[in-house]
Amino acid sequence: MLRTIALETRGAVFALGLLLTCLIALGHLDWQDPLIMILGNIRVHITALLVFIALALMVAGARIRGVLLLGGAVFVLALVYRDLAPSSRLMATAEPDLKIIAFNMLGSNTENGPSIADYLLQSHADLVLLNESGPVVPFLEALAARYPFQLGCGGEGEGKCGDVLMLSRLDLKEPRITRLTGASGHQTVIARVEIDGAPLNVIATQLLRPYFGEQQIGEFNALRRLLDGLEGKTLVAGDFNAAAWFGPFSDLLDATGIKRAAFEPGTWPVELGDLGASIDHVLVSGNAAFTAISAMPDHFGSNHRGLVAEIALTPERQ
Repeated sequence: MLRTIALETRGAVFALGLLLTCLIALGHLDWQDPLIMILGNIRVHITALLVFIALALMVAGARIRGVLLLGGAVFVLALVYRDLAPSSRLMATAEPDLKIIAFNMLGSNTENGPSIADYLLQSHADLVLLNESGPVVPFLEALAARYPFQLGCGGEGEGKCGDVLMLSRLDLKEPRITRLTGASGHQTVIARVEIDGAPLNVIATQLLRPYFGEQQIGEFNALRRLLDGLEGKTLVAGDFNAAAWFGPFSDLLDATGIKRAAFEPGTWPVELGDLGASIDHVLVSGNAAFTAISAMPDHFGSNHRGLVAEIALTPERQ
């Protein structure tokens, strides 16, 4: 009786492993179907669960089935590494030229606005790129003490602030407020700063969620065109609503040559910490390099963890 139960349990676990394998395979497809896109964003997490199931089967005596599932999981992770390696930049040992904060605050998180504003004032950041900016809009005047140059208000009517803001201690030259596409629910802000005489394009953006399907793909294409139209080094940060291994995101990196940090903190959901999906990113082009990147010490009631990045614009001169 116990042997029969054990065999049936192992069979059920193996069937679950096969189901996960099918979901992972679907996540690799280049469809514009929202379900496929969601699976594409979590396929690494599904693969991690598949590894656990494979090891459990091997311990339980179903070695062949366990090895088959483990082999499939290793193959998937190898594909992810292949896709990410060319666009991943290891930390440099140079002195940083710039400190960045990128944070999706959650628009309804107004009760934590004062705490977020205090954190930003004490952070000593050079640039703050904010998504769902509502919580700090009432404190923009106070924030001007540290960040006198602000971009994101006034683009949709006199005095009105959009949902993406750029706060800077550096003069923002050639400022623009736009939208990636007509379907976009979020604005994108663009400016240029100069650091020791060297220009740097800065873009703060937020893309639609993957369940918008082809509309999100359209935003990735529009962001690619925007990057192609800029000259010189560029920094892009924001909530991309896309994990690093998600096809359209990795395609954007490949097409534009812009780089991500090789090891990004998980940003969503906050409950998973570094094990969560890295859907918020700081990206740099040219020979600019990350010297540090980490999650903010507190998420201040948001459903995203913010990012703190330090960047060396010309690391080879150090």
